[in-house]
Amino acid sequence: MKREDLYNAITDLKDDQILAGEAPLKQKTQFKRSRWLVGLAAALALIVGAAAILPGVLAPKPKDEHLSTNVSPNTPNGPISGTNVLADHPALKLCNLSAAQYPSDLPALTDFVTREELRQDPNLYAGALQKQQEALHASLPAEAPGAEMTSFLNATIPQILSDEDGENRIYSPLSLYLALSMLSETVEGQGRSELLALLGQNDLDTLRAQCASLWLTNYADNELVTSILGNSLWLRKGTNYNKDTLERLARYYYADSFSGEMGSEDYDRAIAEWIDARTGNLLHDQASALKTDPGTVLRLLSTIYLKANWQSPFDEEITDTFHSPQGDKEVTFLTELTEDATLYSAPGFSAVGKTLMGEGQMLFLLPDEGVRAEDLLQSPEALAFLSSLAGREAADKRNGPLTLSVPQFDVSSELDLIDNMQKLGVQTIFRAGAADFSPIAPENEDLSVSRIEQDARVKIDRFGCEAAAFTVVDMTEGFLDPNGLVNFTLDRPFVFAITNAAGLPLFVGVVNQP
Repeated sequence: MKREDLYNAITDLKDDQILAGEAPLKQKTQFKRSRWLVGLAAALALIVGAAAILPGVLAPKPKDEHLSTNVSPNTPNGPISGTNVLADHPALKLCNLSAAQYPSDLPALTDFVTREELRQDPNLYAGALQKQQEALHASLPAEAPGAEMTSFLNATIPQILSDEDGENRIYSPLSLYLALSMLSETVEGQGRSELLALLGQNDLDTLRAQCASLWLTNYADNELVTSILGNSLWLRKGTNYNKDTLERLARYYYADSFSGEMGSEDYDRAIAEWIDARTGNLLHDQASALKTDPGTVLRLLSTIYLKANWQSPFDEEITDTFHSPQGDKEVTFLTELTEDATLYSAPGFSAVGKTLMGEGQMLFLLPDEGVRAEDLLQSPEALAFLSSLAGREAADKRNGPLTLSVPQFDVSSELDLIDNMQKLGVQTIFRAGAADFSPIAPENEDLSVSRIEQDARVKIDRFGCEAAAFTVVDMTEGFLDPNGLVNFTLDRPFVFAITNAAGLPLFVGVVNQP
């Protein structure tokens, strides 16, 4: 298709739908302080109360090459942050309704330590991070609370991951939370009430502030860690959408909005390119397989991409046996000896954490003999351990020498979540005409949610981990012995979680087959 034909096929928007002052973003978006204070002051205030803040509250600025060694040398460069990654796409560059505006006036890590200083002495990072946090807190109200997702985590983790198929299952709670939060903006009445109940919020104002806080405390793009979030809406050309709702989704959820011809190959390709750009191409095949159809009125997407090195690499790689549900198999194990490691124990499992650059962690939970990994996720103790720092503090802890052996893995899963959502009380939005979607499409009365899916992939090697997930929603018309060495070997199905510095699990998974 010719460039001009592709453009004409996808840019069919009414003038009054295009937000005033928006233009194609061909460089990093700058957020002026005045607009920032007016639009998001209340949301930013939530950051102060967080238990810890990732080094992610940084302006996404141009940078030099990463300090850390790439997890996989053959992996394409990570996602483009702080910009509209489709700014130069011939089909979309003029039909962007609202571009996610990433904060650029917050104190950056490089305001307190130079990249060259970090290269020469990575230990300077902790001091610089503390100064950054102090500068951030000085500008925000001291009484603001922090983000809370406990009820959502306790409900969704066991429901989504406790499957008996013996396959690998990966779940990103943050991606699903943001997707459902955006969805709640598009519906009123019982549909919204059911979503808010699952999300653990009473009203949209609190939810908006919560999501802004979650975004800012988990967005990082610096020398030590990459943690990129992305939200977008894909609209059907010719359908009338509520401009105010699109503006709210851009302001509170940093969501890009696009319009085009549902069901067309070009529009599907543009959606896949948007996902690739925000997930480091880690889910390229899954993104390419996503298709729309002419009856799709709205596609909502939420992505998360994480890439970080271990604070210290594993010592070596060895070949050993993993006992999977399908039988024993020889796999590569990553091993290390730590002189003073923390071994956690709680009813049904033991656990070890391995620290990532940027102060996050990867937790490895080994079920006790006779306990299945899926069943472990029904345990309140395991859920508390996975969900928060407080839950980990409640577990028994012993320090001493420990050898950790983890199978090197690259696992992925594709989860259809509609049945899970219905079992968790979200039902009205799935029945055509039963939910009121007038906040987003006032002229369409028989809309329903026809798809809630999440694709995720996590891989680890000696040097670090890389993970990505996207959640898609379609709307259509119709967790030691101190006197001896402990060997902690994950040679049978296990549970893992990747957390941020505040203890929030960004990814949780069951590995049955590494």
